[in-house]
Amino acid sequence: MTILIIGLPGSGKTTWARKNLGDGLCYDFDEISAAFRLSEPKANDTPASRGTANDLLFPFCRAASMRCNRLLIIRAAPQLSEVKGFNPDRVIYCRSNFWPDVDPAELRGMQRRIEDVISWADREWIPVEYSTE
Repeated sequence: MTILIIGLPGSGKTTWARKNLGDGLCYDFDEISAAFRLSEPKANDTPASRGTANDLLFPFCRAASMRCNRLLIIRAAPQLSEVKGFNPDRVIYCRSNFWPDVDPAELRGMQRRIEDVISWADREWIPVEYSTE
């Protein structure tokens, strides 16, 4: 089972994943990107680390799906084309009113992408659950 966890910054995506991972594997974009910099998530973010983390998503999904039955993917506001590529069995939308220093225009764009994913999931009969971790 592949579970996509989406939500604006600070909405509890990683918290939800930690509580629900079980014996599965998790791809947390911020954590992976930070690991490449030997840093904390979101600290000293660079285009190289973010790009590399993006490039590794699909190879990770293929490899992980052969080794475990539960795969969690954390993506704040993915593009719909990206989501279709790993075809989740379930979508978790983490909602929160706390958004750290993020530009309001960027937040609106992220929210539109989240809404696109939720609408697509509804049309494809993919369950969407809402969480306020």
